[in-house]
Amino acid sequence: MYVGLLEDNPSYNKKYPWWQPALVIVGQNIALNLVDHYLLHLPFASVGLTSWSHTATKPFPWTSGWGWDLRPVRK
Repeated sequence: MYVGLLEDNPSYNKKYPWWQPALVIVGQNIALNLVDHYLLHLPFASVGLTSWSHTATKPFPWTSGWGWDLRPVRK
């Protein structure tokens, strides 16, 4: 019954370009972040260029620069 699924037969297992699933993953992450930020108002979803530059200027994790974020969460 499942003979065609056990082999790499293109009629059963279609080949897609690599960019299609990558585009779907990026789109889903963007949509999830927008829902979390604008509809649910979750504090961790406030991501943008400022938070990216803050993260990019920190030292590497194997140095003593990184640590737990102990700031209180604003509600």
